[in-house]
Parts: sequence; structure tokens; C-alpha cells
Amino acid sequence: MSDLGNKEIFSRNLKYYMSLNNKNRNDICTDLGFKYTTFTSWYNGDFYPRIDKIEMLANYFKIEKSDLIEEHHNKASNFDENFQLCSKRLKNLRNKFNLTLEEVSKKTGISIRLLERYEKGIVGKMKQSTISIFADLYNVNEVWLMGYDVPMERNLNTKLDKFGTPVVSLPILRNCKSRL
Repeated sequence: MSDLGNKEIFSRNLKYYMSLNNKNRNDICTDLGFKYTTFTSWYNGDFYPRIDKIEMLANYFKIEKSDLIEEHHNKASNFDENFQLCSKRLKNLRNKFNLTLEEVSKKTGISIRLLERYEKGIVGKMKQSTISIFADLYNVNEVWLMGYDVPMERNLNTKLDKFGTPVVSLPILRNCKSRL
């Protein structure tokens, strides 16, 4: 049996499916008509939603209600492990390049407070555009930065599908001129 309570399990599963579907709190509140503060209390594990709201979320993500309310070690822990590895890699890269949080903030436009939260693994989700900013800054593979076991070096062939999963692609054709 888990030490996590129902609120925490729901919160963790909710974050997992939000990340999987590339959704943020504003998206879901707008799409489903939830009050932002109420949804945030579910997201943070402070309160547990009524069953009708759980059903709305399950339908929204095209999953079963049990996917939101039951503990699933394989899903949530893999997500958490990847995000923790991403956080560790961000901090290591910043240190490797001898950059301060202030310097990274100036180069990326991301607040120092948010950078600290990313490096500590406190933020439950990072937008793909933010991952791209970090990958560009440090010249590393986005998929590697996300915590996947792929080479650190940039590979222009590495693409992600809409759920952030690496997709195998064909080699890029070099020295080809487009006729536009």
C-alpha cells in the first residue's frame, strides 16, 4: 500500500496526463469550465474533486476514471524519474557552462524563480518551447534533456510526437535545393 493519500495520487496522475497531452491548467479550465483556483487545489493535491469532475477529466483525456484515481507506479514514477533527471541535467549544464541563474535568465527570458524551480524538480511540467530554449542555450539534444536515454549531442533527426515521445525519422537530405 502506498503512503500517498487519494488527493496526492489524483494530483500525480493529473499532472502525468496533463504532461502527456501537453496541457496546462489554463487550457483545462478554459476547455472544461473549471474555476482556476479550484482546479489548482486538485492539481496541488490540496483537495479531491467530486466524481463528476473526475469523469469530465477522464473523458477530456480519453482515459478511464481509474487512471486518475488509482496509483500507477509505472506511469507516474517514469514521468517523475524523467523530470527529475531533466532537472538534474539542467543544473549540471548551467554549472558546466559556469553560468549563474541571473545569466541564464537574461539569455532565456525565464525568471530566476522559475529556473530555480526547474533545477530543483519542483515544477511538475515544462513546456516543449521551454525545453527547446534550454536545448538551444546549451546546444544539447532536446530528448536527452527531457530525461530520455539518448545521446546528449544534438541530432537534427530527433523529433517528438504530440505527446513528447521520440519519433524515428529519416535522415536529413543534405545539399538539396528547394524549388519554391
